[in-house]
Amino acid sequence: MTEEEKRHSDKQAVEEDPSSGPAQVDVKSTSEQVGSDGRSEPQHIPEVLPILPLRGVVVYPHTPLPLTIGQPRSIKLVDDVVAQDRLIGLVASKDPELEVPGPQDVYRYGTVAAIHRLFRAPDGTIRLIVQGLARFELKDFVALEPYLKARIELRPESVEQGVEIEAQMRAAKDQFQRIVEMAPSIPREILGSVLVLDDPLEVAYTIANYQRMDLEEAEAILEEDSTLAKLKRLNTILSREV
Repeated sequence: MTEEEKRHSDKQAVEEDPSSGPAQVDVKSTSEQVGSDGRSEPQHIPEVLPILPLRGVVVYPHTPLPLTIGQPRSIKLVDDVVAQDRLIGLVASKDPELEVPGPQDVYRYGTVAAIHRLFRAPDGTIRLIVQGLARFELKDFVALEPYLKARIELRPESVEQGVEIEAQMRAAKDQFQRIVEMAPSIPREILGSVLVLDDPLEVAYTIANYQRMDLEEAEAILEEDSTLAKLKRLNTILSREV
C-alpha cells in the first residue's frame, strides 16, 4: 500500500478507531512558545528534516490531519521520527500517481508537522495524526536512503492588518458556512471551530484544510507569503462552490 493520504469528510481522511484493532501509541506534542504576535510557535525545528512525500494532499500549519502510511521507506521514516523528536517535513508530490517520489518530484514548499498519535494496523500500515506547525522551503536534499532527508528554511507568513484582511476573513467564513450547510458530509463541529477563529492565517489554513480543491490550488495557498493573498485565493475557490 502507498501513502494514500486523504482529508477529512469531502477529502476522505482516514481516522482509525483505536478500539477496532490497531495498536495505539500516544505521542507527546512538541513544545511550543508564544511569539510576539500571540501565535504559538514550535521550538527547536532542526535545519535538516526527514521528508515524507504525500500523494494528493497538502498539509497546512495550524491544522491537524490523519494520514495512512504504507510504503516500507515511509514506515521506517515514521518509526525513526517517533523515536526522536517527532518532527517531520511533509511535502506534496507533484504527480499523485508516482509510487516513490524523488527530490525532483515534490513541491518545494511544505509544512513541518509533529506526530501526535500513531496506530499500527493489522495489515502493516500506520495511521497517524499529525499537527502542522510551520511552513518551510526545501533547500537541498542531503539523503535519499533509507528515506528522503533535506535541509529546510522556515518561511513564516506575513499577516496584514486592517479593513481589507478583516473583510476577506469574514467572506471566507461566510462562504464556508454556506458550503457546510449544503454539504452534510462536513461535520458541523468543523464549522463551529472555524467561526470562533479570529486569526486570519488560521482561518485561511483551516478552511483550506477541509475545502475540496485541486492539488495545484491547495499548494498555491500554502506558497503565498501574504495571508491576505491566501484569503483572496481561498475566497475565489469558495465562490465556485456557493
